[in-house]
Amino acid sequence: MKRVTIEMKVSAKGKVVISSVFRREYIILPEEDILFKDTSEGLLLQKQKKNYAEIYKQLSERAKTIKKKRYTYEEQIEERTRRAGIKL
Repeated sequence: MKRVTIEMKVSAKGKVVISSVFRREYIILPEEDILFKDTSEGLLLQKQKKNYAEIYKQLSERAKTIKKKRYTYEEQIEERTRRAGIKL
């Protein structure tokens, strides 16, 4: 990417919009964490590195506690119509 400088304003609540040019180039997704570092040259914004192996491990451990309820198609239809108050 060619070096780009874009001026952005800080909102009254302290929010800054990251330009789509930068979001696309650095693949910054909604709800993603950005690290703000104070350096000798100024403020540095850096995309947080994620440990996907650790995230997967945590999700798999949580999934063990979830009780899965399996329905047949007919049971799902019956349950949904009952909740909706529809009599067949």
